[in-house]
Amino acid sequence: MGVSVREALEVGGLRRCRVVAGRAGLDREIQYVTVMEVPDIIRWLKGSDLLLTSLYAVKDRSSALHRLVEDLAANGTAALAVKPQYFAGQVPDEILQAGERLGFPILEIPQDVSYLDIITPLMETIFQRDRQLRDDLEEEFFKWITELAMDGQNSAAILGAMREWMGNQVTLETVFAPAPEVEPLGIEARRALLEARRSLPMTRRLAGRPTACIVTPIILHRELQGCVTCWETERPFQPSDVYVLERVAPLFSLEILKLATELDVERRHQEGFLSDLLVGYRYSPAQIREKEVRYGWNLSQPFVVISIAASDMRDGARSAEDEATGPVDEAVVRTVQRFTRAHAPSAIAVSRFDAVVVLFPQACADGDPLVQAARSFAERLSRHLHDVLPEWRFTLGVSRPYAGASGIAEGYREASHAARLGHTAWSTPSVIAYAELGVYRFLREAGDWEEMRRFEEETVGRLAAYDQRHQGELLKTLAAYLAHNCNLSETADALFIHTNTLKYRLKRIEEITGRSLADAEGRLQLHLGMKIRALLDAEG
Repeated sequence: MGVSVREALEVGGLRRCRVVAGRAGLDREIQYVTVMEVPDIIRWLKGSDLLLTSLYAVKDRSSALHRLVEDLAANGTAALAVKPQYFAGQVPDEILQAGERLGFPILEIPQDVSYLDIITPLMETIFQRDRQLRDDLEEEFFKWITELAMDGQNSAAILGAMREWMGNQVTLETVFAPAPEVEPLGIEARRALLEARRSLPMTRRLAGRPTACIVTPIILHRELQGCVTCWETERPFQPSDVYVLERVAPLFSLEILKLATELDVERRHQEGFLSDLLVGYRYSPAQIREKEVRYGWNLSQPFVVISIAASDMRDGARSAEDEATGPVDEAVVRTVQRFTRAHAPSAIAVSRFDAVVVLFPQACADGDPLVQAARSFAERLSRHLHDVLPEWRFTLGVSRPYAGASGIAEGYREASHAARLGHTAWSTPSVIAYAELGVYRFLREAGDWEEMRRFEEETVGRLAAYDQRHQGELLKTLAAYLAHNCNLSETADALFIHTNTLKYRLKRIEEITGRSLADAEGRLQLHLGMKIRALLDAEG
């Protein structure tokens, strides 16, 4: 037996929630609380659920938004509580209209109210009708589990004991070992678990099938290191299941912490060796072979090197260039390494002081397919980094393929150059292949930095000096004009200025630099000056 929506609105974080539609249905009964993670969750709800959601899973699917409330009402769901962060702070009109028409309660969750503020007190209220639940959990079970752990038994033995006791399948996922039959947690689910720091009811895919479950997070050092999940495969959940999961989770935490310590030591040895290779240190063939055997690598095959430059855009006092040369954040390192383990197990992800580097291998020596596969991986990694760490800006440089330990250094030189140049020359996060740098490659390889610096000063350097003295935007104007193929109307639109203003600025550019934009040679010199300036910025 549960509680009505009306009663629930007097409990915990729901007190601060607002009924925005469907007041006629406030007497619907709530027996479960579920977090919506997947678009097709409705088919797997038990009924009488209070569904908590940000609507992220359906935010780009207008048809799903239109059907959502009708499907929930038909399923017997009690109410829908929306945290509308992806809809400009408002619940979509189609949700409100359907809720009012069907008498189906729609609640709006304030931004500062977490799922934990709602779930914990509400579930306690629902469970309090059976106050002897915890008393019924025999202490012998926990002694048994603890003895297994203290006796050196691995997680498989503990999971087996939990399955026997709980009567449902139980899985353990960690950053080191995902559960084979379980679809990994999505970004929204991970955030919800980190925010709640408690068990959450969800619907996830087990062996490809959406299945109701209870997910208990394992959090160490304020990061989600894994989770233990009880799946409703044999019997309905009982309130005691949450208690069991949360009592046992710390035992897995200890195992993860021990493994993390061991792997961290091993990782530092690997990173030290690979860092030497990246900067061109020469190891003997016997030393390289010893490392290959120890770590299961094949360094003689061709690699494409991917270098990830990162800037923390939360710190407005520091420029992107400063951030790109500072120490790389550990959260970035771990995110890259986890994604690499999951999507390219044969690749090697290593952190250096100012970047994260991925060695993307290929068994065959055909360069084009190798570069295409590495580029595809880099683009997926870039999107994942943007989703997981939206406050950061990332630029990924991709080298040409090279074979062998000596080739790794050349690949790293190309990839890091592409990433650094992209970080300063491109205004948006991107993936940049060294082969795509065009004239930048020739300028960099020319090597006469002093002559390039003088050329820059004699051309666009004059514009930079003028802008600094007069708070002008001539350098920005020239960059936009060249980027839009010298098209006046497109450039003016991009800069949000009138065409006459643009013409005046272009005239001043010609006067200051002594180069005519109407002359092919003048444009070429100014264009080269812009590229040399970007190259000098990237090289520091």
